[in-house]
Amino acid sequence: IDALQAIKGVTNPKEAFFRLSRWSENAALLQTPADVVEQQFIHGGFELLRLMLQENLASREEYEMEALIQKNEDGSETRLSHRREHKRQYESIFGTIEIHRTGFGARGVESIHPLDQELNLPKRRYSHPLQKRAAKLSSRGPFSEAVEDIEQTTAANFPKRQMQEVVVEVAHDFEAFYEERGQRLSPPEETGSIL
Repeated sequence: IDALQAIKGVTNPKEAFFRLSRWSENAALLQTPADVVEQQFIHGGFELLRLMLQENLASREEYEMEALIQKNEDGSETRLSHRREHKRQYESIFGTIEIHRTGFGARGVESIHPLDQELNLPKRRYSHPLQKRAAKLSSRGPFSEAVEDIEQTTAANFPKRQMQEVVVEVAHDFEAFYEERGQRLSPPEETGSIL
């Protein structure tokens, strides 16, 4: 039995930790080479951390308001009174998490999810730490190597095509940041020797 089998079907992180602790004391495991045991702990540990993150995000306070008021570009306001529960996939370093959140909308208007903003969720399903890791790895070599590295060092599922799209978006955000920053900085009034 491996670490993931020991906690299969468990949704409570405390129960998963207890089962992993019991699993680690298994007599057969005490006869197993260290590298194999370490890999098992990595897989079990990622699942435990995923469950903990899932529980944390699920416990966030949902919005109990009746409606939201959205300010439009022309200055008018739209009352968003249609409430619907929506699910969203969130790919973290520890694996996939499902987030349940309330969407507020109106006829002909895209729903707004206040919890997404409160949690600072990215537009795409991939977490900010995962996107940052993908961008850093992609800057060092081919995308296929970055995908392979993420597969080996995380529990995330980050296909090559999606990684390429995210890295391009991150690069555009980076460029826009520095363009905006450059426009705000004015050249020095005087120039001269720095000594």
